[in-house]
Amino acid sequence: MKPIFTLTFILFLKLILFSSVYTYSQSDSSNATNNKIIGIGGYILRNSSLISLEYGRRTNNWNELTIPLYFTTEGKRKDIAISGAYHIALVKKRSRFNFFVSPELNLAYGWYERLNTGSKVSRYGYFICFGLIPQVRLTDRIVLVYEIKLGHGFLWANNDRYRVNNDVIYTERGWYFRYLPAFRLKYSF
Repeated sequence: MKPIFTLTFILFLKLILFSSVYTYSQSDSSNATNNKIIGIGGYILRNSSLISLEYGRRTNNWNELTIPLYFTTEGKRKDIAISGAYHIALVKKRSRFNFFVSPELNLAYGWYERLNTGSKVSRYGYFICFGLIPQVRLTDRIVLVYEIKLGHGFLWANNDRYRVNNDVIYTERGWYFRYLPAFRLKYSF
């Protein structure tokens, strides 16, 4: 996982360096709106970790429509999820501090190797999430964000059944809660 994170971080830094050069096709580069957003972040807690990437657009009233991508690990369990989120700004102007509330639809796929059986379990499903997102503007283009997102959803699983008295019992499908915290650095261009 470290080579992927390092490669992603280097790519993110290159995007910042190359897109900060004034290459706008407008007649006056000072009128650039910087409405597109990219972000990279992560979070580590005990034996679990989360890496998140984000791409989105800022609307005229400082709300944001984004597509976050999450990769999480927890022990031997790995999970990848793609989401659609709408961040509603509580401060409707450009300021140093802002706070967002964020409804989100999260589609998840996870996998791990089942103990003592040698089979792999694949889990897939959806989560409805709600987030609270404070942010601090470091420069005109760079923003530091802390996301706290909670979700509730249903997961299905393959290869998760075993037999008791010739009855098949499914052990991995049902309703689950999800927690997606992340420190994220966002860049607007």
